[in-house]
Amino acid sequence: MPVIARLVRANEDSVRQVIHRFNEMGMPSLHTQGAGGRPRQISADDEHFIVATANTRPATLDRPFTYAVEYPQARRGAVRRGW
Repeated sequence: MPVIARLVRANEDSVRQVIHRFNEMGMPSLHTQGAGGRPRQISADDEHFIVATANTRPATLDRPFTYAVEYPQARRGAVRRGW
């Protein structure tokens, strides 16, 4: 177990759990149920807006963009323009 844990850079307990689950369930145990971690804070619509804004040329937005613009400020500007 320690060798596998070092090889995959994981905790020994995590490796042990995966092996036990594999022994009980077989291949379906390798399909993860979720990524874990912090839940998403933005919606898919927000993500599309951010990507569209990031891909827009600064001159189109009438902004010099010589400084960092926070998302709420960019969103307000887009809403004012009817985007």
